[in-house]
Amino acid sequence: MAFSIIVTSYESADLLQECLRSIMEQAGESDEIIVADCSAVPPEISVDRVRLIHFAEKRSVPQLRWAALRATTCELVAAVESRCIPEAGWLDKLARAHRRFPNAPAIGGPIAPSPGSAIDDAQYFCEYGRFAPPVPEGLATEISGGNLSFKRALLEKEHDLLDAGRWETLIYLRWLNQGLQLALCDARVRFVNGMTIGNILRQRFDYGRNYAAARSGPRHLYAAGGPVLPILLTWRLLGSLRGKGLAGRFWRCFIFVLLFNSAWAAGESCGYVFGPATGERIY
Repeated sequence: MAFSIIVTSYESADLLQECLRSIMEQAGESDEIIVADCSAVPPEISVDRVRLIHFAEKRSVPQLRWAALRATTCELVAAVESRCIPEAGWLDKLARAHRRFPNAPAIGGPIAPSPGSAIDDAQYFCEYGRFAPPVPEGLATEISGGNLSFKRALLEKEHDLLDAGRWETLIYLRWLNQGLQLALCDARVRFVNGMTIGNILRQRFDYGRNYAAARSGPRHLYAAGGPVLPILLTWRLLGSLRGKGLAGRFWRCFIFVLLFNSAWAAGESCGYVFGPATGERIY
């Protein structure tokens, strides 16, 4: 089973090279690799067989991803960000999962933390902690946006969301409403934080704001719940980490987790009242 592998990249040249080296160690001759980047200066690609699509203006991660999708040809599409380094066997495990779940339009895997500071750990937990390994393999209702794969034939049917540059979560929601199910397998990637604390706070705020802006329901009621949201998010995260051997690392960075979740909550409240942020944002 051949894969088109999409790597989205922004101001992360060293991590991009590490990510590409890992992919090349496991990619076959029939697999293709495309990097979609919007850094101020295009990255130098030192790995053969990699095609670079560079945009001079900033684009969001889904905009980069779906733009690269148009340049791919294989029936299966895998996608990571440059800061998520595939571990050994990643591609083979995704292929086996797609054979096991032929009706699942999207299949993802866990995201493991790298050694780092308390700030690095807090960023990992806030963004990907729910998908810390191990994950329950099998049919699922959600998968991470940092380690995912698709069946092209089903993904391309959602052309309206692709053309609008929407996050994959909206595509998943549509599939679930149609009675389709996602799946999880043990194809692992490793998260490496390359962001400063200031950019992390801006990212969490913007992501929370745009999440709220796209959500339906009693918006002002949701906004009123903003003050308790950081505690709720942190409590849910802690519950998802039970039995994964990460409690020590979590408590080491607990204050930063609460800080980053507070930034998300502030952004979410803002999104309910004022709508999405203007301009394209990428971190």
